[in-house]
Amino acid sequence: MSNLPWLLVGDFKVVRSFEESASDSDYSRAEMEAFDTCITNTELIDHHPSSFYYNWSNKQANNPAIKRLDRVLINDHWSTVFPNSNAQFLHPGVSDHAPGLVKTRCS
Repeated sequence: MSNLPWLLVGDFKVVRSFEESASDSDYSRAEMEAFDTCITNTELIDHHPSSFYYNWSNKQANNPAIKRLDRVLINDHWSTVFPNSNAQFLHPGVSDHAPGLVKTRCS
C-alpha cells in the first residue's frame, strides 16, 4: 500500500461484527463482512482502545443502544514509527459519541 504511516480515525457508521453492538443490530451480515473485508484488504489494524469499548450511544432510556462505531485504524508502518502509540475513547459527556484521543511518541 504505502511506506508511510497511516492513521484513520472516525465514525465508520458500521460495526465489524455482532459483538460490537450491545443491542439489536440494525446491520446486515453483508455490511459487516464488507467493512471487515475492506479493513483486511487494506492491511489496516484495529488499534484497540485502552478505555471504552463501546463508543456510541443513542442516549435513549426507553430503547438503549450502544455500539462500537468509532475506531482508530493503523497500518504496520504506523506501528513501526509510533510503537508506543495509545488510543483511547474518553467519557462522552452530552454527546452520543465518545471523543477519541491518540497519543504518540516517536521511537
